[in-house]
Amino acid sequence: MGTKAHGRAGSEAATGAVVTAARPSKSKTARASSTPSALALSPDCDLAIRLLMLTLAQHRRSESLLAVRSPVRGRLKVLPPDSVNSRIRCESVLVRSVSIMESYVHRQLASRLATLAPPPRSGLVEQLYADFEEKGITSWAQTDVYFKEHVDRSIKIKTYGSWNQVSAVIEARNAVVHGLGAFTARQTRRQVPQKVDTHLKALRFDISPDRRRVLVTQGAVEETAILLRRYLGWLDDLISAVP
Repeated sequence: MGTKAHGRAGSEAATGAVVTAARPSKSKTARASSTPSALALSPDCDLAIRLLMLTLAQHRRSESLLAVRSPVRGRLKVLPPDSVNSRIRCESVLVRSVSIMESYVHRQLASRLATLAPPPRSGLVEQLYADFEEKGITSWAQTDVYFKEHVDRSIKIKTYGSWNQVSAVIEARNAVVHGLGAFTARQTRRQVPQKVDTHLKALRFDISPDRRRVLVTQGAVEETAILLRRYLGWLDDLISAVP
């Protein structure tokens, strides 16, 4: 009986930990904001945060299992070293984490834009609306403008206290996706490497000495998950405050 009770208690504690993790703790910046705090996360935000935390948890588990495996021998030594493979896995987690955040933001915008042209829509209206919505998610700058001009002026998605770090993470993801870890020519022309250097290092990313490459570390993956979790909670509060 004692063993079973202990097992149930452990299970309940683990379940409670997952639920607690789903609700992001407020950062000092978020608490200092004048934005009213929602009593609970919206279902969309709750799902996004759970996906974000699940992605991190699965990555941690995979890295732990790989850390205790037998060393590579024989012909398999021609494979990339563990350090390279680990960085590639971290890059994958970064890309998915930012995608989860962007998916939530774009979904919130699209659901509110749809009320401007409620169905049923004629073919012409549907095409005009599709073009209108598509323009709103072409960039973060456009998404910010659309929220303010077509949803509510109080929704300013780039006023988060740590937005510069969020923006830096987005640029790091872009470098990984479009430059295989190297800042693209477009990013270089916009002086992105210089702008994000300090912010990425604060999040435990490594930057090459010539500032041409961003290296995604295990620490960076952890810090990014925490940052995006808090940003999602902050933005959800902001959006939920609008009737």
